[in-house]
Amino acid sequence: WATRVLSSRGHRPWRSLTKARLLRFARNDIRFWWGVFGLAVLWGIIVGLARRNDFGNLFLDANGYFYALMVFPFWWVVKWETNSESNPNSTNYEFGIRNIRAHSPFVSLGAVFLAATTLLALKTLFAVYIFTHAGNNFLDANLEPFYRWVRDTGVGEITWLPGNFARVFFQSQVYNVVVWFVLLTNVILRSRTTKDPARMGETRIRAGFFASLRMTALWLLILNTSVIIVSFSRSFWVGIIAGLVVLVVLMGRKWQIRSIRHIRLIGQIGGVVGGATIATVLLLFAVMRFPFPQPSLADLSEATQSRLEAGEAGTSRWNLLPPLVRAGLEHPILGSGFGRTVTYISNDPRIREVNPRGQYTTYAFEWGWVDVWVKTGLIGLIGLIGLIGYIGIILFRQVKTEPLALAGLAALGGLAAIHFFTPYLNHPLGLGILILATLYVIPSQNPQTRG
Repeated sequence: WATRVLSSRGHRPWRSLTKARLLRFARNDIRFWWGVFGLAVLWGIIVGLARRNDFGNLFLDANGYFYALMVFPFWWVVKWETNSESNPNSTNYEFGIRNIRAHSPFVSLGAVFLAATTLLALKTLFAVYIFTHAGNNFLDANLEPFYRWVRDTGVGEITWLPGNFARVFFQSQVYNVVVWFVLLTNVILRSRTTKDPARMGETRIRAGFFASLRMTALWLLILNTSVIIVSFSRSFWVGIIAGLVVLVVLMGRKWQIRSIRHIRLIGQIGGVVGGATIATVLLLFAVMRFPFPQPSLADLSEATQSRLEAGEAGTSRWNLLPPLVRAGLEHPILGSGFGRTVTYISNDPRIREVNPRGQYTTYAFEWGWVDVWVKTGLIGLIGLIGLIGYIGIILFRQVKTEPLALAGLAALGGLAAIHFFTPYLNHPLGLGILILATLYVIPSQNPQTRG
């Protein structure tokens, strides 16, 4: 791939970069903003080395960003697919874009994405089943190995909550949040299309692989809702609320809805979400109370109530914020570099066992956006916000014609909100979502700059 890029004279955006070309490149090519983001990461590494931050901390802090380099080989594959399927000079260019998204590799990506999130949801429910039937001798004997596998591999965490219910949280469940918006949008749009096909006209669902989902979409929506509930991640819940706000606003724009009709749209979305939530509770109850083997007593409502309170984890997170802000104010423009550490008081029992006073020093921070600011300064914030903003602008232009653009914008809004409290955009999981969004918007870029 690298050899083909370097040897391809016709695809070098950096050639003859005059000021006018650079401005046009910034406006019309997503590679510019990925480049700015990459330079911000490089800047954080350089500053960290210059400030003599511990090299081990620096490397572990920055290495999650290296996954972003995967955007370039993916971009290359999609670019060739785009160029082979569409003609920029054709009057049917926009139709060609939709045709591209209806074929490989977009269908393959959609199928893999849906299959992976479904498997993750089933794995989550399987873990709930095991921990709510721990009274069985066989399951009890294998409970500790399963728990250690989850903890030692770093894929997630399982913690007991009040009500004798186990919280099953996998970091990769953020992808279930993304697919939740895709499925919700599919269900709502299909409902409106069925009721008012004349109004939709040519904007009937053209969401590629997901367009073929009918009742399956609703069942998968329920399945992914169960993951969001069982994760008991308050960050996910905030992200869902933020994404729903974005979805309501954009759907109002899509159909130019005002006043009372907008209220009806909100009611329709609320009805789908509420119905999915009720069905999810019934599904979780069925898993928890499955009669074989003998289930343990568990109270989902008591567990949920405990997560609505701050708790030890929430208190520790808020304890981190003041010293983190003070660290950011030391170098607000240039940043302190990767590997910068902060000491704060944690209420985590595991830390209290080592240090009864709770003092804990770390380079890994919970507050994602503040983390970017502390380590890369305003430079990093501009790069990351610019990249997300550029993707959002392209998706916004397609809201009236591309249903997946609605889901994409809602998911971006939710991801940005989640990143406030739980860092994802400095991790391969969050960067993977940005890469997927990039692949989706590539065919919609200015035809003269897609090469």
